[in-house]
Amino acid sequence: MLDLVEFYCPNKCGGTLNIHNFENHILNCEKSLYICCIEGCEFIDTKQKIEIHIKECALKTLLCKYCNENIEKINFKIHKEKFKIEKIVYKYRGIEKSREELIKHLINECKINLEICYYCMNSFKYTNYLEHNKIECLQNNFWRYNNIAKKETSKRILLEKEIERLKEQIENLQKPSKEEKE
Repeated sequence: MLDLVEFYCPNKCGGTLNIHNFENHILNCEKSLYICCIEGCEFIDTKQKIEIHIKECALKTLLCKYCNENIEKINFKIHKEKFKIEKIVYKYRGIEKSREELIKHLINECKINLEICYYCMNSFKYTNYLEHNKIECLQNNFWRYNNIAKKETSKRILLEKEIERLKEQIENLQKPSKEEKE
């Protein structure tokens, strides 16, 4: 009986529906309304218009290449300009460079910005430091560290023996002599 009942689409697209095609029609109806999926946005429109809106939504976040933060699209242009305008001045040379140029310089060219390997105590430019094989460095310096440890152990043993000798001397001095006993 319900199979025979027909009604119009609630989205007013002009479609005539029945119990069998209702759900499928609503999901695919060109006049069905959708809400923007971007947090905080309350835009509602048809599927076709919502797809266009999502690409241009002002609340969509974009990743800033200067600071690696997610910034809302509406604020992104102003945020990005801040970094383009901002110049960092070298203290010693007076050359103005943007933040991005400065970072590239520090990583690739700078002779002042050196990294130190704590295994071999050599200094390297940052890029060379990343290529420096710390494991090989440790293996090459293992015997040096081992010898230092052995020397320290030998010194400790000698000091312990000296402490024992001094304790014996103190004990001997504290013992009453034969003359004092009589």
